[in-house]
Amino acid sequence: MYGIDLLMKEHESIVALTKHLRRTCCAVIEGADIDVQEFLECIDFARTYADKHHHGKEEQILFRFMLNNSDPVAEKLVRNGMLVEHDFGRFHY
Repeated sequence: MYGIDLLMKEHESIVALTKHLRRTCCAVIEGADIDVQEFLECIDFARTYADKHHHGKEEQILFRFMLNNSDPVAEKLVRNGMLVEHDFGRFHY
């Protein structure tokens, strides 16, 4: 398996979490009980798996490769898009 394939598979897990959280939050809005432990586990998954594990690989390997092997447009995309999105997500901790 290529590294990019692994990152794509990891994205599938992260997207599944966000879909689950969306459904759960909608259920709470509609009156369902809040399972605090479940939310804490989802937060832990997001911080540990999505950010530290997955985003860490993107930032340390993929984005560095892209910056070292791409044209100025791709560099702007990484610096002003991808890295900014990662930082923005961390501001919600």
